[in-house]
This record gives sequence, structure tokens and C-alpha cells, in this order.
Amino acid sequence: MTHVLIVTAAVAAAPFVVLWGISLVVANASIVDLFWGPSFAMVAWAVGMYFETVGDLQLRRFKADLANEGLVMDQGLWRYTRHPNYFGGAKTCPGSYHVPAWLQAGT
Repeated sequence: MTHVLIVTAAVAAAPFVVLWGISLVVANASIVDLFWGPSFAMVAWAVGMYFETVGDLQLRRFKADLANEGLVMDQGLWRYTRHPNYFGGAKTCPGSYHVPAWLQAGT
């Protein structure tokens, strides 16, 4: 199941990384000048993607175990938040917005 997680993360991350690189070229900006803002946004996006992917994987495994029938998931990421996939979504959307916005502001 680990390979599914790696493939999912790579497929989700690839367009973001490519668009970020294209945005740097289009903005005609130096990577040093535009390092911190997009970096924080990319970290927020990566944390969100981690929570979404791992949270869904943990829930799928929990539900697949018949011994957990009728129980509430309170292990792994689900121990910290009731819906890690919603928390992850709340991080990926702003992260996806702020990189191009930061680059646009630098032009």
C-alpha cells in the first residue's frame, strides 16, 4: 500500500512543481528573491497533501478491518483532527494559490 501513497503524492505534486517552475520563468524573477514566500506556500501545500493522502489511507485500512465495525476512527492522523482530509484540503488550496500570487506580486 506504500507504493499507492508514493504514486498518489507524485501525481499530485508533479503539476504543482511544474507550474511553479513555469511561473518563475514567466515572472522573470530570481529564485533568491522569490524563495521564502513560495517556499512557505509549498510547505503548506505539502502538509495538506500529506494529511489528505495519509488520512484517507488510514481510514481505508480501518474500515477494511472487520473488527472495527461500528467503531470510531481515533488512531493515526484521526487522533488529532476529526477529518484530516478536510484539514489537508484547507492547506492545499491556499498553498496552491499563494505561489502564483507571490510570483505575480514580484513582477
